[in-house]
Amino acid sequence: MFKGKTNCIENFITKNPKRSIAFLSKSPPKLIEYLAQKKLLEGFKHITKTLPAYKKFLKENAIDSRKIKTLEDFKKLPHTTKQNYVLKYDLKERIIDQRFNDIFSIERSSGYSGIPIYWPRLPEEDEITRRHFEFGLVYSGQLSKYKTLFVVCFAMGTWPSGEKVSRVIREIGKKKRYTLAVMNPGPNIPETLEIIQKMGKYYEHIIIAGYPPFLKNLIEEGFSQKLDFGKYKITLVAGGEDNTEEWREHLASILNVKIEAPGIPKIYSNYGVVDVGLGTALEFPLTVIIRRLAHKDKRLCKFLFGHEHVPMLFQYNPLLHYLEEENGEIIVTCYNSTPVVRYEIKDRGGVIPFEKMISLLKDYGIDILDILESKGFPRKNVIKLPFLYVYGRSDGTIIFRGANVYVENFQTALSDPKIISYHTGRFEVEKIQNAQGEPDFKITIELKPNITPDENLKNTFKNIIINSLKKQNSEFRDALSHINYSPGEIIFEKPKPQRTIKHRYIKKS
Repeated sequence: MFKGKTNCIENFITKNPKRSIAFLSKSPPKLIEYLAQKKLLEGFKHITKTLPAYKKFLKENAIDSRKIKTLEDFKKLPHTTKQNYVLKYDLKERIIDQRFNDIFSIERSSGYSGIPIYWPRLPEEDEITRRHFEFGLVYSGQLSKYKTLFVVCFAMGTWPSGEKVSRVIREIGKKKRYTLAVMNPGPNIPETLEIIQKMGKYYEHIIIAGYPPFLKNLIEEGFSQKLDFGKYKITLVAGGEDNTEEWREHLASILNVKIEAPGIPKIYSNYGVVDVGLGTALEFPLTVIIRRLAHKDKRLCKFLFGHEHVPMLFQYNPLLHYLEEENGEIIVTCYNSTPVVRYEIKDRGGVIPFEKMISLLKDYGIDILDILESKGFPRKNVIKLPFLYVYGRSDGTIIFRGANVYVENFQTALSDPKIISYHTGRFEVEKIQNAQGEPDFKITIELKPNITPDENLKNTFKNIIINSLKKQNSEFRDALSHINYSPGEIIFEKPKPQRTIKHRYIKKS
């Protein structure tokens, strides 16, 4: 967004997706890291001279920006947050180069805080997002090879996912490099199934983008209606929420997707935060295969990520978003329309440089590039970007007798093949006390409309969930060994309209 030497290099690289793929697969990872660090410091120097809000922030924290000359200096800067920066300073003071009159669109987010925040976007930022999406579609979606129908099932409105994805995909289609059309049913299952049947025959590849619970319900409903998915090549692109490998395998079995094979169709996820723009990180064949290895081997998972439960795993371009990890949380710096420096996005996780990930796997006895080649992915085509692993929101936990139990633990439990087809994917966990005054938790699960609940079903759900939590989470397993009661109250409810775009899985007292 600012003019600088590294921006010129980045602009040249990203302008053409094939050039991006060539550069990111052939360049040494250390070159990419060097350029990212150079841009980080160039951008910092620019905004400390031109961005009123951040200049005030530094002054109030008694920091002389002239002393920030190295990466080590930069990492000592205080974090910015929604409270101490975004909500504290006027919107006009937070726009890069004070270009308020150049605002091209405005997005709205409330996230998990419930406080609406408005994020203005300049035209250049949408262009960067378009390039990022095009790169991903060409590399993973083989957009150059197949006539493609892109169906946007994210919610439409002032939040960015649906409207912005639709706009960006249209811009890619307008370039006339590909045969690409867009339809925007939003999160509407009957309309989306109708689109597949009425329009799918005209295209070789259908990409459906939406939230994971919606995609699950869409494909299951199509299956129940005996829709012949075998007639189509359908790729699912999930975003906005976490998902599990069980979720991916369940949908792959219905759609006949070969998860670890080259080509299409596929089931991929992307990671984005409205605060810093959509398209922060993407899944690629490499990340999917590493994640699936960690899913099968808890020791490997803990060796790589420090925990025994499996995170989402992506790769990201540090020239666009510079990511750090501190105390188990992700910190981001991004010089977009509304720059943020060392900003807390409130997601748990971390970053691993490309070469370190390859080295860690080798130390464990895994040559991941050999594995990729054996599955049909040439090592010369591997994108050498750093890795981002994400466990979800930093407030996405309940504490049960001292054990931290995460949303992902419950998601994995509810993805069990014995119960996955009974519910919509939406649930809420709340910490309670049972009738005896002991610590407990209640899980409210949204059943599908055609399911009639009874005590047997409750018992089935409870047994599967508790056994899964014990298997996944050693802290929870240890907590159970010190009690003489059976925790976990199961409540079923019928589907109801979702009042917020992002479902809240943890109910805080």
